Amino acid sequence: MTQDRQQRLLEILRQLPESEAGSLLDFAEFLLARSPQNALLQALSEAAAMKQEAATPEAVTLPAAASASAESAGAVDRPADIPRPDTETVIGAVKRLSETYPMLNKDTMLHETADLVGQSLMGTRDTVEVIDELEAVFRRHYEKQFGPADVS
Repeated sequence: MTQDRQQRLLEILRQLPESEAGSLLDFAEFLLARSPQNALLQALSEAAAMKQEAATPEAVTLPAAASASAESAGAVDRPADIPRPDTETVIGAVKRLSETYPMLNKDTMLHETADLVGQSLMGTRDTVEVIDELEAVFRRHYEKQFGPADVS
């Protein structure tokens, strides 16, 4: 990022009320998490972690047994049962839904989710309404790939 952009971003941040400054930070973190470079770094981190786990015999046998029992239970493609908190931010909802539907390719939903997050952060849509729509987006993508979801 150029020095001019950094300076402009700091100016904007200083002029915003605290709650909106927090929203700006949340949105920046959301964008960072979705950046291709960050996805590559995370994939490399996970690969390194898997390599370290493979070095110990316990780590090799336990995941295989756990995945076999999960597959036999048919839980591999089922959404996780993560309840929606009474109060939740839009970014928190995206994180919760990503954990609820880990089997989905988030890149295919990026445009829709980023648009909804942006609408909320810009104040053009109510937070609860945006979260409801985010849940519908994730559910629709799940059902398109796996059929009807058991999550309410």
